[in-house]
Amino acid sequence: MHISLIGNAFYQWLRKGGCSFCIAGITSAVVLGGYACMTGMSVSTQRAFFMFLLRIGADAAGRVYDLPTALAVAAAWIAAENPDDLTDAAFLLSFGAILGILLLCPIFQEIFAGEKKWLQTLSGSLAITVILHPILSFFYYEISLYAIFLNLLVIPLMSWILGTAIIGLFLAVLWMPGGSLVLKSSGFLLEGYELLCRMFLRLPNAVVVTGKPEIWKIVIYYCLLFVFVMWWRRKIIEKKMEEKKGKWKKEVQNRVWNWKQKVGSVLWITGLALILIIEIGKEELEVTFLDVGQGDGIFLQTDTGLTCMIDGGSTDIKQVGKYRIEPFLKSKGVRKLDYVFVTHGDQDHLNGIVELMERQAYGISIDTLVLPRKDVWDDTLWQLAYQADMKGVSVVAMHEGESVEDARISIECIHPAENSEADPGNASSLVLKVTCQNVKLLLTGDVEGKGEEELVERFSEEIFLLKVAHHGSKNSTRELFLEQVKPKYAIISAGRNNSYGHPNQETIQRLKQSGVKIYSTQDNGAICFRIDDGKGYLSGWK
Repeated sequence: MHISLIGNAFYQWLRKGGCSFCIAGITSAVVLGGYACMTGMSVSTQRAFFMFLLRIGADAAGRVYDLPTALAVAAAWIAAENPDDLTDAAFLLSFGAILGILLLCPIFQEIFAGEKKWLQTLSGSLAITVILHPILSFFYYEISLYAIFLNLLVIPLMSWILGTAIIGLFLAVLWMPGGSLVLKSSGFLLEGYELLCRMFLRLPNAVVVTGKPEIWKIVIYYCLLFVFVMWWRRKIIEKKMEEKKGKWKKEVQNRVWNWKQKVGSVLWITGLALILIIEIGKEELEVTFLDVGQGDGIFLQTDTGLTCMIDGGSTDIKQVGKYRIEPFLKSKGVRKLDYVFVTHGDQDHLNGIVELMERQAYGISIDTLVLPRKDVWDDTLWQLAYQADMKGVSVVAMHEGESVEDARISIECIHPAENSEADPGNASSLVLKVTCQNVKLLLTGDVEGKGEEELVERFSEEIFLLKVAHHGSKNSTRELFLEQVKPKYAIISAGRNNSYGHPNQETIQRLKQSGVKIYSTQDNGAICFRIDDGKGYLSGWK
């Protein structure tokens, strides 16, 4: 938006100064082009620049500037240079916002006609929100409910901020104190905007997690939105024709026609929003082994709504909770984790969980933190429990034989045992057996050495899927253990080119000799395991 403001303001200033269309246009294009290059020529900048060129070109040629044509030409130009931009979030958001103003804004202005002025001013912001809702949900998995109203406070002063910033910069070259004073006024407004945004974020449901909608839902959304636009355009045209004939009665419009259209429009738009969040044919259990680099992170979700994380950390991905785990959870439409299991106190299993707890106000809330029994806690787990308590998260120490259950699954602790002699740390990792119908999964944390030996003595059930302990290290997943549990599939979570050499080739060889099919986050990216009708399915993506 600021690109257009700068270009149009400079162009009009030159025109009022007596410059011809050509001189004013060429000069403005050069200045704005330099500014666009200086800012990096993003997709939105290119869109604004090309549309500005078409506008001054229309003036110079004595033609009428047509916004839809300019938008289409700018899109074609950008797509011709780089076709990949067509699926880029910046391209879709930039062009979508203008398209919303073009198609939907007149409709909402008609809907709010005769209402209070503040409602009429919502038209532009509401139009942009409605048309961008699927795009925002697809790329960012959440929307802001209050953005429509916040824009009413932010946008009107943008011209003032931009104008004072430009004046202040030029004035600072000639007289630094004066320029600094002018710039402080725009800086004060920007700080006010930031404070305003923080205040809105504290309101209930300020950010609504929508999840990532499937493509077919987005297609249906825009098809129905197209029907809505075409229907309203027809009604507006019919109304204008009736007005010209003198047959339109104001009281009829306000009491009957307008009221019905408003109610129908609200119901239609609400239905569109519901299309994106409705769930169809969800699997009984979905377990995702996240690609968190050198670390562990497992997400579990049932069709009854139970959500769990088993570990969540990394030693080679910075802020893994903020930039890897939280975005994934939001893409799944998760607003709250019912249980977070931390198997032991290594950072590559818990530093992302710490980030999630710290970001609960703006991210994913956590209901219960589940740790191994207290006598195997190290200093890190004690500190984690304290942090959780301070953040209002319930802390539970899980003992052997205890379980978390819902209508679909059971998550049972099978290690460490009450009489375990394993030292705190890897050997005392919380080991969980997940059962869904007749399918069993074994999630082993980093259990190895003495801990694995004790596990072999007490556990001999055959399982369908094994999460290989300690990222496939040499000291875990021994032959005797594999003979006991007889897994069909094994998942290894390890970072690419990690300094530990995980997974160890001896471990890989033992798994292959046991006839186990191996999946690794190194090669497959995040790995998804689904259970439906008692059958398990595996898939991976990078």
